[in-house]
Amino acid sequence: MALSSHKRTKRSAISCSIRRITHGCLCYNASKMPRSLVRPRFGELLVKSVFVSLVAAAICSAQQAAPAAKPAPAPNSAAAATTPQKIYVVLPFENAGAPSKLDWLSEGLEELTNERLAAAGEQVYSHAGRAAELERYGLPSGSTFSRATMLRVAEDLDADYVIYGKYAYKGTTLTI
Repeated sequence: MALSSHKRTKRSAISCSIRRITHGCLCYNASKMPRSLVRPRFGELLVKSVFVSLVAAAICSAQQAAPAAKPAPAPNSAAAATTPQKIYVVLPFENAGAPSKLDWLSEGLEELTNERLAAAGEQVYSHAGRAAELERYGLPSGSTFSRATMLRVAEDLDADYVIYGKYAYKGTTLTI
């Protein structure tokens, strides 16, 4: 009986230590802690998670709504200062045989490529900057462009590289 009592006390001390770390409680007796500190209620967690999601969505939409005709500056480093960084422009991918319900992939793949290049520290024209340049030419954003048009847009944007591609869907295979 003393052994089980010892285990229970040890278990209570461990759980109180964990609660103290996570909730900032200074008491050692778990039975004297307020119930709200011991177990957060589902409603509180739901409200907090919805609030965090809304804040994240607001930040993302504010960043996308800001006009970004110029590429984002690269992080400062000695290597970036000595070597001129290349500038990329990514055009929407062409639907080459996929059903029309997959047309969203065209700009989705473009955005994914932009994000990956930016995460790697490269300078990339934003979707909004590229769309503004195409609008200046009177070209719809979702249309298929000739190689000459792509090169002309890149030249006007002073981009060093143009990234474009195609995607096709056959059976259960998506080819990019």
